[in-house]
Amino acid sequence: MVNDATLTVQSLNNLDEEIGNCIEKGVGLFGSTVSSMIFWHCSFNSKLEKKEIPQNPDLFEENLRILFGDSAASIIRTITKEIRMAYHLSPEGCDSLNGAIQAARRSQTQLMQQNPLVKD
Repeated sequence: MVNDATLTVQSLNNLDEEIGNCIEKGVGLFGSTVSSMIFWHCSFNSKLEKKEIPQNPDLFEENLRILFGDSAASIIRTITKEIRMAYHLSPEGCDSLNGAIQAARRSQTQLMQQNPLVKD
């Protein structure tokens, strides 16, 4: 039998992976070349790997602003929209990547508390 702490860690890891998929999908909408450039820049300049972005959204946003200046806002909006759609979130409180990720985590935590038998 797996204890509650292990389930929580597994759930958070799964959630971060799902959020990472939303981030990849959002960035991917700008094309594979742009997507590759963004993730390479983050890895090379900030040592921020794709799988670490859900834990470091502010650093990811900073990298986007370095690369695209004011135009980064469009990419951030697209990514947050993907997260909102995946987790059925309202736009309120999701105006930043960090805000959208936190809202997704709150939503999933509430869902797990309401339905403890639901598997990830």
